[in-house]
Amino acid sequence: MKKYETDIYGIPRSIPDRLIYLRNEKKMSLSDVAKLFNVNKSTVLRWETNDYWKKHSSPNKRLLLMQLVELYQAEYEWVLHGKENIVKENTNILVIDDDVTSLSIMTLIIKSFMSSQFHIYDFTEPERAYSWAEKNQAALVFCDYRMPHMKGDLFITKLRSLENYSLIPIIAITQVRESGLSEKLMDAGASHILQKPVDKEKLQDLLRPYKNWE
Repeated sequence: MKKYETDIYGIPRSIPDRLIYLRNEKKMSLSDVAKLFNVNKSTVLRWETNDYWKKHSSPNKRLLLMQLVELYQAEYEWVLHGKENIVKENTNILVIDDDVTSLSIMTLIIKSFMSSQFHIYDFTEPERAYSWAEKNQAALVFCDYRMPHMKGDLFITKLRSLENYSLIPIIAITQVRESGLSEKLMDAGASHILQKPVDKEKLQDLLRPYKNWE
Protein backbone atom coordinates (compact mmCIF):
# COMPACT_ATOMS: atom_id res chain seq x y z
CA MET A 1 0.00 0.00 0.00
CA LYS A 2 1.36 3.44 -0.94
CA LYS A 3 2.60 5.57 1.96
CA TYR A 4 1.37 9.15 1.77
CA GLU A 5 2.80 12.30 3.30
CA THR A 6 -0.27 13.37 5.25
CA ASP A 7 -1.53 16.34 7.18
CA ILE A 8 -2.56 16.09 10.84
CA TYR A 9 -5.89 14.52 9.84
CA GLY A 10 -4.27 11.70 7.90
CA ILE A 11 -5.26 13.21 4.54
CA PRO A 12 -2.53 13.28 1.85
CA ARG A 13 -0.89 16.69 1.37
CA SER A 14 -0.10 16.71 -2.35
CA ILE A 15 -2.58 16.80 -5.23
CA PRO A 16 -1.23 13.57 -6.81
CA ASP A 17 -1.46 11.70 -3.50
CA ARG A 18 -4.96 13.03 -2.81
CA LEU A 19 -6.11 11.74 -6.18
CA ILE A 20 -4.38 8.37 -5.78
CA TYR A 21 -5.87 8.15 -2.28
CA LEU A 22 -9.35 8.38 -3.79
CA ARG A 23 -8.65 5.36 -5.95
CA ASN A 24 -6.69 3.27 -3.45
CA GLU A 25 -8.47 4.04 -0.19
CA LYS A 26 -11.92 5.11 -1.36
CA LYS A 27 -12.07 2.40 -4.05
CA MET A 28 -13.04 4.86 -6.78
CA SER A 29 -12.26 3.79 -10.33
CA LEU A 30 -10.26 5.96 -12.71
CA SER A 31 -13.52 6.62 -14.57
CA ASP A 32 -15.24 7.67 -11.33
CA VAL A 33 -12.51 10.20 -10.54
CA ALA A 34 -12.55 11.55 -14.09
CA LYS A 35 -16.33 11.96 -13.93
CA LEU A 36 -16.06 13.66 -10.54
CA PHE A 37 -13.86 16.42 -11.98
CA ASN A 38 -15.46 16.41 -15.44
CA VAL A 39 -12.24 15.50 -17.26
CA ASN A 40 -11.04 12.48 -19.23
CA LYS A 41 -9.09 9.58 -17.70
CA SER A 42 -5.79 10.57 -19.30
CA THR A 43 -6.02 13.96 -17.56
CA VAL A 44 -6.45 12.29 -14.18
CA LEU A 45 -3.39 10.13 -14.85
CA ARG A 46 -1.37 13.27 -15.66
CA TRP A 47 -2.64 14.94 -12.48
CA GLU A 48 -1.39 11.97 -10.47
CA THR A 49 2.24 12.73 -11.32
CA ASN A 50 4.36 15.25 -9.41
CA ASP A 51 6.16 16.25 -12.63
CA TYR A 52 2.89 17.58 -14.05
CA TRP A 53 2.39 20.01 -11.16
CA LYS A 54 5.98 21.21 -11.28
CA LYS A 55 5.11 22.60 -14.71
CA HIS A 56 1.54 23.69 -14.03
CA SER A 57 1.25 26.07 -11.05
CA SER A 58 -1.65 27.84 -12.72
CA PRO A 59 -5.19 28.78 -11.64
CA ASN A 60 -6.13 25.21 -12.67
CA LYS A 61 -4.04 23.90 -9.80
CA ARG A 62 -5.71 26.21 -7.29
CA LEU A 63 -9.16 25.28 -8.56
CA LEU A 64 -8.42 21.56 -8.34
CA LEU A 65 -6.96 21.94 -4.87
CA MET A 66 -10.07 23.75 -3.66
CA GLN A 67 -12.26 21.02 -5.17
CA LEU A 68 -10.21 18.45 -3.28
CA VAL A 69 -10.51 20.47 -0.07
CA GLU A 70 -14.29 20.43 -0.44
CA LEU A 71 -14.25 16.73 -1.27
CA TYR A 72 -12.26 15.90 1.85
CA GLN A 73 -14.34 18.13 4.10
CA ALA A 74 -16.42 15.14 5.17
CA GLU A 75 -13.20 13.40 6.21
CA TYR A 76 -12.17 16.42 8.27
CA GLU A 77 -15.58 16.69 9.90
CA TRP A 78 -15.42 13.06 11.06
CA VAL A 79 -12.14 13.76 12.83
CA LEU A 80 -12.91 17.25 14.03
CA HIS A 81 -16.39 16.64 15.38
CA GLY A 82 -16.08 13.09 16.62
CA LYS A 83 -12.58 12.12 17.61
CA GLU A 84 -11.61 14.49 20.41
CA ASN A 85 -13.86 15.06 23.43
CA ILE A 86 -11.86 18.16 24.28
CA VAL A 87 -13.54 19.91 21.35
CA LYS A 88 -17.06 19.21 22.57
CA GLU A 89 -16.29 20.05 26.19
CA ASN A 90 -15.94 23.79 25.59
CA THR A 91 -17.88 26.49 23.79
CA ASN A 92 -15.20 29.07 23.02
CA ILE A 93 -14.75 30.39 19.48
CA LEU A 94 -11.55 32.26 18.65
CA VAL A 95 -11.57 34.84 15.82
CA ILE A 96 -8.47 36.73 14.59
CA ASP A 97 -8.49 39.47 11.95
CA ASP A 98 -6.49 42.70 11.94
CA ASP A 99 -9.27 44.42 9.95
CA VAL A 100 -11.71 45.72 12.56
CA THR A 101 -14.62 45.85 10.11
CA SER A 102 -14.12 42.26 8.94
CA LEU A 103 -13.70 41.11 12.52
CA SER A 104 -16.94 42.80 13.57
CA ILE A 105 -18.87 41.26 10.66
CA MET A 106 -17.54 37.77 11.42
CA THR A 107 -18.35 38.13 15.10
CA LEU A 108 -21.86 39.42 14.34
CA ILE A 109 -22.65 36.50 12.00
CA ILE A 110 -21.36 33.96 14.53
CA LYS A 111 -23.25 35.55 17.44
CA SER A 112 -26.50 35.76 15.47
CA PHE A 113 -26.30 32.12 14.40
CA MET A 114 -25.02 30.43 17.56
CA SER A 115 -26.73 30.22 20.92
CA SER A 116 -25.72 32.38 23.85
CA GLN A 117 -23.84 29.46 25.43
CA PHE A 118 -21.00 30.05 22.94
CA HIS A 119 -18.37 32.60 23.89
CA ILE A 120 -16.53 34.50 21.15
CA TYR A 121 -13.03 35.82 21.78
CA ASP A 122 -11.91 38.18 19.02
CA PHE A 123 -8.49 39.71 18.47
CA THR A 124 -6.95 42.07 15.94
CA GLU A 125 -3.41 41.05 16.92
CA PRO A 126 -2.31 37.43 16.35
CA GLU A 127 0.27 37.66 19.13
CA ARG A 128 -2.45 38.43 21.69
CA ALA A 129 -4.66 35.68 20.27
CA TYR A 130 -1.81 33.17 20.64
CA SER A 131 -1.20 34.26 24.24
CA TRP A 132 -4.90 33.68 24.94
CA ALA A 133 -4.76 30.23 23.30
CA GLU A 134 -1.78 29.21 25.44
CA LYS A 135 -4.00 29.57 28.53
CA ASN A 136 -7.44 28.77 27.11
CA GLN A 137 -9.11 26.20 24.88
CA ALA A 138 -11.25 27.01 21.84
CA ALA A 139 -13.51 24.60 20.02
CA LEU A 140 -13.17 26.45 16.73
CA VAL A 141 -10.76 29.04 15.31
CA PHE A 142 -11.15 31.54 12.46
CA CYS A 143 -7.93 33.19 11.32
CA ASP A 144 -7.25 35.83 8.67
CA TYR A 145 -4.26 35.25 6.40
CA ARG A 146 -2.90 38.73 5.67
CA MET A 147 -2.03 40.29 9.02
CA PRO A 148 0.91 42.50 10.03
CA HIS A 149 3.74 41.01 12.10
CA MET A 150 2.45 37.45 11.71
CA LYS A 151 0.81 35.98 8.59
CA GLY A 152 -2.04 33.56 9.02
CA ASP A 153 -0.07 30.48 7.96
CA LEU A 154 2.58 31.15 10.62
CA PHE A 155 -0.10 31.73 13.26
CA ILE A 156 -1.81 28.45 12.35
CA THR A 157 1.50 26.57 12.50
CA LYS A 158 2.22 28.00 15.96
CA LEU A 159 -1.31 27.23 17.15
CA ARG A 160 -1.06 23.63 15.92
CA SER A 161 2.09 23.22 18.03
CA LEU A 162 -0.05 23.58 21.16
CA GLU A 163 -1.24 20.14 22.26
CA ASN A 164 -4.86 21.17 22.76
CA TYR A 165 -5.00 22.72 19.28
CA SER A 166 -3.57 19.82 17.31
CA LEU A 167 -6.96 18.52 16.14
CA ILE A 168 -9.49 21.32 16.40
CA PRO A 169 -10.89 23.03 13.27
CA ILE A 170 -8.95 26.10 12.17
CA ILE A 171 -10.60 28.03 9.35
CA ALA A 172 -8.32 30.28 7.31
CA ILE A 173 -9.91 33.41 5.84
CA THR A 174 -8.36 35.30 2.95
CA GLN A 175 -9.07 37.63 0.07
CA VAL A 176 -5.60 36.97 -1.38
CA ARG A 177 -5.60 34.89 -4.56
CA GLU A 178 -1.94 34.11 -5.05
CA SER A 179 -0.53 30.94 -6.55
CA GLY A 180 0.08 28.21 -3.99
CA LEU A 181 -1.68 30.00 -1.11
CA SER A 182 -4.30 27.31 -0.57
CA GLU A 183 -1.58 24.66 -0.36
CA LYS A 184 0.44 26.81 2.02
CA LEU A 185 -2.52 27.27 4.37
CA MET A 186 -3.49 23.60 4.27
CA ASP A 187 0.12 22.55 4.91
CA ALA A 188 0.22 24.92 7.89
CA GLY A 189 -2.76 23.07 9.35
CA ALA A 190 -5.86 24.90 8.12
CA SER A 191 -8.93 22.65 8.09
CA HIS A 192 -10.84 24.78 5.60
CA ILE A 193 -10.45 28.02 3.66
CA LEU A 194 -13.04 30.79 3.35
CA GLN A 195 -12.68 33.53 0.78
CA LYS A 196 -13.37 37.18 1.64
CA PRO A 197 -15.83 38.71 1.56
CA VAL A 198 -17.11 35.86 3.70
CA ASP A 199 -20.29 34.26 2.42
CA LYS A 200 -22.79 34.15 5.29
CA GLU A 201 -24.28 30.80 4.26
CA LYS A 202 -20.90 29.11 3.88
CA LEU A 203 -19.87 30.39 7.30
CA GLN A 204 -23.09 29.10 8.84
CA ASP A 205 -22.51 25.70 7.21
CA LEU A 206 -19.20 25.48 9.05
CA LEU A 207 -20.84 26.53 12.32
CA ARG A 208 -23.85 24.20 12.02
CA PRO A 209 -22.22 21.09 13.57
CA TYR A 210 -21.47 23.14 16.69
CA LYS A 211 -24.95 24.61 16.84
CA ASN A 212 -26.23 21.03 17.00
CA TRP A 213 -24.38 20.48 20.29
CA GLU A 214 -27.07 22.50 22.07
